[in-house]
Amino acid sequence: MALTFTPYLLAFGVATGGADMTNSEDFHAQNYVERTPPMFQCDTPDMSNASEQLKLENAFSTSVRVNLYYDHTPYADTPFAVGSGVVIDPSGIIVTNHHVIDDGRKVKVLISDATGNPDNAVEYEAEVVGADSLADIAVLKINTDADLPCSVFATADSVEVGDTSFVIGNNAVDYFSYSAGTVLRHGAYINKSLLRVTEHDMPVTTGFSGGAVFDENAQISGITGYKDTVHDTQSFSIPVDMATESINRVIQYGHANHGASGMKIRDLPISIAERYDLTHGIIIVDPIDEGMPSAKAGLQQIDVITHINGDKVEDRRDYIAKMSQSYPGDEVNLGVWRLGQTFETSVTLIDRAEFYDIRRAARATQDATAAPPIIKAP
Repeated sequence: MALTFTPYLLAFGVATGGADMTNSEDFHAQNYVERTPPMFQCDTPDMSNASEQLKLENAFSTSVRVNLYYDHTPYADTPFAVGSGVVIDPSGIIVTNHHVIDDGRKVKVLISDATGNPDNAVEYEAEVVGADSLADIAVLKINTDADLPCSVFATADSVEVGDTSFVIGNNAVDYFSYSAGTVLRHGAYINKSLLRVTEHDMPVTTGFSGGAVFDENAQISGITGYKDTVHDTQSFSIPVDMATESINRVIQYGHANHGASGMKIRDLPISIAERYDLTHGIIIVDPIDEGMPSAKAGLQQIDVITHINGDKVEDRRDYIAKMSQSYPGDEVNLGVWRLGQTFETSVTLIDRAEFYDIRRAARATQDATAAPPIIKAP
């Protein structure tokens, strides 16, 4: 049964700002490999045969308003920013966006009931378990004596173009509003995300970030991430497979634990691609700091990375998307083009957090007058 989303609870808003599309090609969905064991569980019964009203009530009862506060100021009791979230485990595990909580000094959440009436919402102080800035996912935890209603994630392959979807979110004025639409496409690239996202013809307002996108069975089919300023009726969500893998990593490790090779890259310049007849790849643009895995593997500035584990690297975002599924300690095989010659080298990855530590240490001791590196043929 298709949902019609009669607005019997709260009116939905209209998008007022957000991200512009940077690519209009019809990409297929990125297939995320879930390597981390499930770290959360929700046993909400299947609602595929439930009424529209029951599905909406279940979605509202698991939806969260995220309020951010600055401590030790005259405005410590007034939230300076608002976001959204959803309860994914009855013990009080909540997912939202990283960019929602990134600037927060204190996080409190309001959890709705089945009516979506803010007067019935219960407030809790929340602990930030961790976050994944790459996937724009953050995990919160609240302490509660009773099990909370929770929402189940759909499977990635069940989310198809044309499917009905709806989102529940908040803004500065409205609490627990909803907006409805359909899935327009998978694999969209937008300027605020390094990874591919799902596009919807579903308007959202500032504050909807982090709210769950539900399918017609009231299962989570994505996490709202961005809205579109150019097209007021469109919004973008983090795909379910990317979101669940990120959530599991954050719960297990306290952060996303992505693998990193330790080099600064950019898209291959057209001038170099045309001159050397290169059709794909990314280029290393800075000298590689000593101690980085890529330096140990013999990589150098202006090397062009053309393949990862035999797969083509189309551009910078494609490289980051492929690397985002890795773990520290993984060994990846890179295909390299250097000054007309090609070769392969293996890189043992480190944690992205360690990458930044090494980089800071190198910058602190770097000699600004050092001669440029000598590029050596392999």
